[in-house]
Amino acid sequence: PGASPSIHPHLPKASSLSFADVFASHPENATVRYFYATSLLLLHPWNLYSYPAKEPLHPDTISALSTVLLPTPTPEHSHLGLAHLLVHFTEMSPDPLSSPILYATPQPHLLHMNTHYSLLTGDYLTAHNYNLHAVKYGLRLASAHPDVSGPHSFYVGYALHDAHTLLFSALMGGYKSLSFEAVDLMSQVMTPNQLESAPSNVKAGCEGYFAGLYHALMRFGMWRSAADLEPPPGRDWMATRAAYFCVKAVAHANLAETETAQRHLAKAEEAVKLTEGRYVHNNACLDILAVELLRARGEVSYFAGDVLSGLALLREAVEKEDGLRYDEPP
Repeated sequence: PGASPSIHPHLPKASSLSFADVFASHPENATVRYFYATSLLLLHPWNLYSYPAKEPLHPDTISALSTVLLPTPTPEHSHLGLAHLLVHFTEMSPDPLSSPILYATPQPHLLHMNTHYSLLTGDYLTAHNYNLHAVKYGLRLASAHPDVSGPHSFYVGYALHDAHTLLFSALMGGYKSLSFEAVDLMSQVMTPNQLESAPSNVKAGCEGYFAGLYHALMRFGMWRSAADLEPPPGRDWMATRAAYFCVKAVAHANLAETETAQRHLAKAEEAVKLTEGRYVHNNACLDILAVELLRARGEVSYFAGDVLSGLALLREAVEKEDGLRYDEPP
């Protein structure tokens, strides 16, 4: 569960208190437990433990969630919502692998959810393999039930997230061919034409995923291919367009085409400003792209001969990335 940045600050607390009363009367009801656990997680989304020390930040909430989620008997893992929330609760705890592993699941997104643990422990190949199952299963569901699982449904955000995690599992593991296969699969979950015809709220929430190809080209140093990229087709693909100019700047810098790199860097600076108000989960696109901008500035400076300034900017990019709110692996 995530929290919209526009959510009223008192709503999660009021909701959790109300569901606590319902839970007290119906502690064995799985659906009641699901809604109560959701309300508790929304009190401090992805912020129950400190990083990297993993010290409890909100002991009362952690205790309540333990009461609701951890005694879950195996048969109740058939309640997909409880299984989902169990991962979100335990993944950043001091011992995430102590919770039940839920690989045997009838739902594609839960196949993905298990890989939160895999990514956090550096098991990138396992993460890739289970996300691959999730994406392929999701594509079959979208074909059979497009109204609830297709590219314009509520579920498409989950499907794109599964595909995005598939890609980053391969990128982080250094699996080049698997990375580009993941890029192709992501384009099957939602094509550019489908994104263009999507409702404005769906487009705003999903367009950032279309930068996956850029990440793959940078990860494997394919600078000429990155430099030759065409711009994204949608003028209102704000996050993707900003990422496009960043990767073009980095690619031309690595190719020693300094003037061209500087031109793209200037365009990136302007494009990032246009992403104000857009979020990817609980991080603002402005904050995420600030990391990309620092990397682009650093590489352009470094390859232009200002080595010390370039390295300082790259170190600043690392610090800013570490300062992002924990969201979803990676």
